[in-house]
Amino acid sequence: MLSQLAVVLGPLFPFVGATGAIGVAYLAQVFPRVGPLRALWIAGRSRFLQSKPVVLSARATELSLLRKTIDCKNWGQNYIVVAGEKGVGKSCFIDTALYKTCGVIRVEAHPGHTGDTIIENSLKGLTGLRTTRWDPISNSRRVLFWYKMITFGSTPIIVISVTERTKEDKYAGVSAAVRTLTDKLHLRVIVDSSPNSLVENVIRTNREDVYYIDSMSREMLESLPQFSLLFAVTKRNQVDDILWGVFGGNPSKYGKFWNQLEKRLDKEPDLVLEHKIIGKLLCDEISAAIDLVTTEQMAFPDLKNILELFDKEKGQLVVQLLNSKGLQRPAPDEVFRKIERNDVYVLIPSCNAVGIVLRHGITKRPSLEELKILI
Repeated sequence: MLSQLAVVLGPLFPFVGATGAIGVAYLAQVFPRVGPLRALWIAGRSRFLQSKPVVLSARATELSLLRKTIDCKNWGQNYIVVAGEKGVGKSCFIDTALYKTCGVIRVEAHPGHTGDTIIENSLKGLTGLRTTRWDPISNSRRVLFWYKMITFGSTPIIVISVTERTKEDKYAGVSAAVRTLTDKLHLRVIVDSSPNSLVENVIRTNREDVYYIDSMSREMLESLPQFSLLFAVTKRNQVDDILWGVFGGNPSKYGKFWNQLEKRLDKEPDLVLEHKIIGKLLCDEISAAIDLVTTEQMAFPDLKNILELFDKEKGQLVVQLLNSKGLQRPAPDEVFRKIERNDVYVLIPSCNAVGIVLRHGITKRPSLEELKILI
């Protein structure tokens, strides 16, 4: 730990040498409430010690926009929410944007966590204190005072990763936590949201800058080096169009599919065996979507009526129509997700496989040939 601290503090104290840097590091570790040393540690840790993300996001346009915001030293009362479908690379996007950025503090918000719990964990990350003996707010302000001095007016960035909740779970108190962190302490806050993890008021305050991470384009997805072998196999089996139809632009689904496929393939290519295995895995995905829709209808009576309003041609359901009928979506909703399309809020299938099931009214497992026709 001391050697890591010395790596961070050494460039900041060139006049004291390696021995002096270790001495300063020791003070920062033993006396975490000393404002200047803690501020130096926070500023340098994520700048000098952060490991490079295993996979870098390929979303160049969105990354450029987010980095411009990150470069602003103070966001006032505003904050950032990164939202999108499960598995599209939201966390990878944030990690790539923040790589080598000073002052990054990461905390997790689990279902049921109150706003006070999230605030407490955020301030622990800021001050380094693991006890309530010292007032966290006053200690945080002391650290922030010195942090602003060191960075010429910048403030640390709190990344709140909000985990997905189940039907039995309560929402985490993210809204209250963000309000305190931004209003009282003027911290920069990024909320890394999972599906069904946030109440809608978190992204309806007019203070948030929401980055919706959409599914990748086919061209972008096929350019990712980690999937080069997968696409080589699917193209020689002439199922790459079916693969795209079932998984769309969700990279995590391709990763899971390739892990399952690679374990089953022989070292020597066997097209007949490959085709059979690929067909089974793709049809398994549709079967899982059928089971999901069936199970959700049994658990939520309103869902059957909601599905009758689904426009199969457009692949969507206008939310206003749902409200006019007095129908309630499941909470959390595993079948649909809400997006804004042409200035209108609509519900779309939660994933491509569910979309295939809803558009075609599939109730039993298809064969690969049947699936090819449907897509």
